[in-house]
Amino acid sequence: MTTNPLVARIETGAAPRETLATLALEQHRVIPADRRAFLHLAQRGTATPEASDFFEFLAAGEAMAGERLIAFAEACGVSETRLTTNPCPAASPIRPT
Repeated sequence: MTTNPLVARIETGAAPRETLATLALEQHRVIPADRRAFLHLAQRGTATPEASDFFEFLAAGEAMAGERLIAFAEACGVSETRLTTNPCPAASPIRPT
């Protein structure tokens, strides 16, 4: 397994704040989409309750991440207004600068 260089920079505190701000802006779009997808999969898995429970658990995790995203974004210098009105940044992978 290869390591993501951004994760290493975040761990050491060397990730640029603007990179983290971009991550927050991207996650503002990704988290709700993932949550919807997990809820959809949970509804489709009614024949197997374990599968439904699993996807509901994942959806709950996305809901929790969404609740915490505003504080993370603000810590990265992204206002709640920018978070909710800014279009999603480029869909390219985040590269540390």
